Amino acid sequence: NPALIYTSIELSDYCPRFSFVPFYVPDAINKLCNYIISFSGGLAVLNVIPSLLLDGQHMIKVILELLLRGEYARYREIFQIILTILGTGLVASNIILGLYSLLTVGNPIQF
Repeated sequence: NPALIYTSIELSDYCPRFSFVPFYVPDAINKLCNYIISFSGGLAVLNVIPSLLLDGQHMIKVILELLLRGEYARYREIFQIILTILGTGLVASNIILGLYSLLTVGNPIQF
């Protein structure tokens, strides 16, 4: 079947300079870079969440200082505490659900 051959074969212009270098090195490096980018992006998103001990806590403080001025300045600290508690709860629930799904490998959580 030509369609099976067409979908299962990859062609490359790569020709190793040295005989001890495997031919799959460029694909392995490409896959490693994709994993590193995905991992870094996930950590960046996690760091922006307004949770305790993360940078999002400080970002939300600065944003609230810019938005709540004048007569609304007295609500800044209250909003910061509420948003930080909500963000911390979000991170904690995500960790708990992740650990629970790891412990029940045979029966994953279905929502």
